[in-house]
Amino acid sequence: MLIADFVISVAMVGVFAWVYRAAQSGTLPFQNSIGIKTRWVMSSEVMWTRIHQKYAWIFLVDAIAFAILGMTIIIGGFLNGSINETNASAGVVAIVTVAVMLVVTLIGVAIANQDAKHQMSR
Repeated sequence: MLIADFVISVAMVGVFAWVYRAAQSGTLPFQNSIGIKTRWVMSSEVMWTRIHQKYAWIFLVDAIAFAILGMTIIIGGFLNGSINETNASAGVVAIVTVAVMLVVTLIGVAIANQDAKHQMSR
């Protein structure tokens, strides 16, 4: 179980690192599956690119959080002496990491949306 969780965490690090690099460089495709998808951000391809370049740090935070999560899973397994279970403290660290990631992402997206709305009203 822990090995699968770790592999998923590593895969998510890769996904969010790719999204971060693509957003920062302005090459993240204008689409509905990955990225900041709000009405104001998706109002035009120019706005999509501008906002994603400015707020690419959101995806970097997510990649770092998944890296911490993956390390927590493996360290917790070693501390527990089992590759199938983690210890309680590692579980708490994992929950706190995910909670912080979600809060930072939601706040970042809300700020990006307001920025896009403000830019559109100019």
